[in-house]
Amino acid sequence: MMRDKKEEVEEFYDKIAEEYDKLYESPYWKLYHEITWQNIKQFLPKKKNAFILDAGGGTGYWAIKLAKLGYKVILTDISEKMLKVAKRKIKKQKLEKRIEIRRVDIRDMSCFPSNCFDMTLAEGDPVSYCLKPKKAIRELARVVKPNSHVIVSVDSKYPVISRLIAEESFNKIPKFIRSGILEHEHKFQAFSPEELRSLFENSGLRVIRIIGKPILVQAIPKEKREEIIKKHFRKILNLELKYCDNPELGWIWRTSGNYGS
Repeated sequence: MMRDKKEEVEEFYDKIAEEYDKLYESPYWKLYHEITWQNIKQFLPKKKNAFILDAGGGTGYWAIKLAKLGYKVILTDISEKMLKVAKRKIKKQKLEKRIEIRRVDIRDMSCFPSNCFDMTLAEGDPVSYCLKPKKAIRELARVVKPNSHVIVSVDSKYPVISRLIAEESFNKIPKFIRSGILEHEHKFQAFSPEELRSLFENSGLRVIRIIGKPILVQAIPKEKREEIIKKHFRKILNLELKYCDNPELGWIWRTSGNYGS
């Protein structure tokens, strides 16, 4: 019997849960997170006690930041061990009253009624990893209130193609371009900006913004990139924020959409 892809993803994140946060402490990932946060802040609900869903939120990085601003957050994930780490962090921050944890599959959030959240967030690419992106986006759109925002990060096709070229895996490129599906630690699905826009619009959402994060530092060799970002973090961040929504430059794409035409 073939294993469900959900089980593969769950098993992978269960294995790395205790070390997960340490994987994202480098200057590159700090830059990535800051670009993400600056974009999220533009669309946060005005009511400080608003109700936000952090779907596929893992160890609670975004849920904790939101709760510290006064929002009420439900944090979901399919990995029990990732949520266990999140629970520990939330308790340490004394945010148990503001963050509720639930083990939920982003593809089926029937445990939540329609139109119940003031914002839905899916950072860390759970829409790419679930391999049923239409179901995931439709669920995120269903549970959010009208005229509220859905913010999603996904993997982009373009850096993956670059990686395949670097690996000289040219035989894999045509199929990947067609399907967007590839296997690394587990299978994932990447998107072009046009595909992502279509995915949102077909779920009844209006796309407000598509950004890349980061874009300008991607061309710097990895052995130099970390040092340069650390040395000039604020200058680089300002440049990334200035150009991140330029469609000609985007590499790792995410969207923010709301109801309407």
